[in-house]
Amino acid sequence: MSLSLCHIVPIPLLSLTITPLDTTHLVLAELIDTDEEYVEFYLRCKARGDFIILDSSAFEVGKANPELMVRVALGFDPSEVVLPDDMESSLATYDMSKEAAHSLIAGGYRGKMMAVPHGNDLDDYKACAEELASIRGVTTLGIQEEAPELFDVKRSDLAAEFYRDLGVEIHYLGFEESLMDLRDPVSQAVVRTADSAKLVIWGLNGDEVKPSEEAPPYPGRAQFGGRLDYFDYANPKNVGQVQINMMLWRQYLRGS
Repeated sequence: MSLSLCHIVPIPLLSLTITPLDTTHLVLAELIDTDEEYVEFYLRCKARGDFIILDSSAFEVGKANPELMVRVALGFDPSEVVLPDDMESSLATYDMSKEAAHSLIAGGYRGKMMAVPHGNDLDDYKACAEELASIRGVTTLGIQEEAPELFDVKRSDLAAEFYRDLGVEIHYLGFEESLMDLRDPVSQAVVRTADSAKLVIWGLNGDEVKPSEEAPPYPGRAQFGGRLDYFDYANPKNVGQVQINMMLWRQYLRGS
């Protein structure tokens, strides 16, 4: 297994950056539901056999919509669905995830499901992870980028523990601006996929990001429209650098 990246790309630039060599993707349910260009692009990816994870826009808008997630998942039939979660409550996360998993299975969905644990402290977080892994249909745990800061623990240590003890696949929701979590040999050994817009945004900013060098300062989404309007950014300037960043890290993580 090698860690594979899911790049979050503005919709007008999808066909200019994503290639058949990029075989894992994370898509947003709200955009699948409303944007024809977006859904048609990822339907083509799906048709060639790519692995597609359906997530919500909670990062962009602050809150998941469970009913929309289930409806879009049943219509789009992705490889995997990220179940709704509540960053403020482990109990609410479990209840929301279990209810959504039940609705998906009842609706005929047979793909994988990812649950995302939360907690007030490390013990609560780990207990939530164990409970989520027991939900019927859950095959993957997603570890948020903020986990090391919240719980004073290495993300790769959490990944290795969950992978070993709970028998689940691991996905990184976002990756650090330093990119040290992607360079971590433990992450490379046990993490299946990771998603972020960072390599794309660096590229759009004209920055080359080499695995062998320290990452440049991260410019963020603000100059490209902000968290949500970023998806409408259409300036093709520097798309070549985006492709180079994707290529460098794809080759690095695949050992070629």
